[in-house]
Amino acid sequence: MARLYTPSRLGAYEDCPRRYRYAYVDRPSPPKGPPWAHNSLGASVHTALRNWYGLPEARRTPEALPTLLRATWVGEGYRDDAQEREAFDRALLDGLLDLAAVGCAELTELQRAALAAAR
Repeated sequence: MARLYTPSRLGAYEDCPRRYRYAYVDRPSPPKGPPWAHNSLGASVHTALRNWYGLPEARRTPEALPTLLRATWVGEGYRDDAQEREAFDRALLDGLLDLAAVGCAELTELQRAALAAAR
């Protein structure tokens, strides 16, 4: 892995090579905190969209989105099941479908109702 040398890092090495080593080489990584809902939501939506755009164009329909989102859903970090369900519904109905409409024909009310029933 290539190291990034910045003026402050070079200055730290010039001042004291041992302090540089402790600060930049041997420094332990900070402990990982608990998962957060917004990170889980973002990861789920981005992965679902990546998979959706990876589908052949004939299969890239709005009806495929609930299955893709369910398959890539990250359920960590939510306060409770109700918050997770609300985030899933919001991601599917408000976010993904609007983005999918850009990539395919406009959604009809019938398609929206079918997607809502698929949840």
